[in-house]
Amino acid sequence: MLVNRRGPERVTVPFSVLSVSSVVDPVVRSQRDRESRCCLSINLSVTLFLRVNPFSPYPPFALVTALLSTLFAFGLAPSQPVTKTPDIHFVPTPQPIADAMLKLARVTPGDVVYDLGSGDGRIVILAAQKYGARGVGIELDAGLVEISRRVAREGEVTDRVSFIQGDLFAADISKATVVTLWLSNSVNMRLEAKLKRELPPGARIVSHQFPIGTWAPDQKVHVEDKDLFLWTIPSR
Repeated sequence: MLVNRRGPERVTVPFSVLSVSSVVDPVVRSQRDRESRCCLSINLSVTLFLRVNPFSPYPPFALVTALLSTLFAFGLAPSQPVTKTPDIHFVPTPQPIADAMLKLARVTPGDVVYDLGSGDGRIVILAAQKYGARGVGIELDAGLVEISRRVAREGEVTDRVSFIQGDLFAADISKATVVTLWLSNSVNMRLEAKLKRELPPGARIVSHQFPIGTWAPDQKVHVEDKDLFLWTIPSR
């Protein structure tokens, strides 16, 4: 009978897995610390096993694989960060609809227009070009944000508009006097509390196609077979 007579072996997890940057987001740091502790536990577990069973017929790699499989089954193994994806697929707002939304909101040069889910930036850019307003687009898709910034440069309105890559639910909208939406019934419903809480009195909200829960609009118009809804934040 052949016996594996190798002495205890040390299994090393690559340094790149264990290294933690000194300047990272607290959430990322917490995740990486957890992963580092997990990897260290694997090292110690396999090393101790081989010391207690120096003649184990199982190679270290097989032991690591088995241990990782167990950890994954219980949700304890290092995990990759979840990348948030947009809730809404991008469809460009027809230009007449975009203009009608801004007209319904009675946009003036003194307004700050926020477009939540701004796509290619056309509503914010139109607000600056045609109405002289300032604008901010919030968009999760990095590619669309880059397109928006390029179009703003070509339209020579970069001094009045900006585009932020981020989650519209996490964005600070307290400086907006006008908010435009083309999202969905469910997303609008989830936004209702944020809009009422963060927007100043007198701020106007215009939604293309979708209402906001059971919140009764101040006005509803029909443009090119599409419904546009208008709300105004009341005084507090």
